[in-house]
Amino acid sequence: MNMNNLEELLKTIESRKSLYLIRCDIFDLYSLLYGIKLGNPNFEGMELLVEFHNWIVKKYKIRTSHSWASILSFYSNGNEKALNLFFKEWKEFLENPDDLTFKHLR
Repeated sequence: MNMNNLEELLKTIESRKSLYLIRCDIFDLYSLLYGIKLGNPNFEGMELLVEFHNWIVKKYKIRTSHSWASILSFYSNGNEKALNLFFKEWKEFLENPDDLTFKHLR
């Protein structure tokens, strides 16, 4: 299994959540991803997290300062449901390149 970038990593995590996350919880995913970002600033695709955050803020019409994890948790009534919502939203985010400001990176 080759996990050299964010997209590959997230596909792997989605298929085996309990292997990578202590709990099936959106905040565990958030912590893992930002831990990777801090530990390996050159990990390919991490700039997508900023774009994803901006996309979530726009989609949910958020006017306050909250992380994508907090927003999805609020709208899904539970952290495990929010984790599933994350993967749904992540796929939608990637499938709509016209809506994305990062399209020059793809």
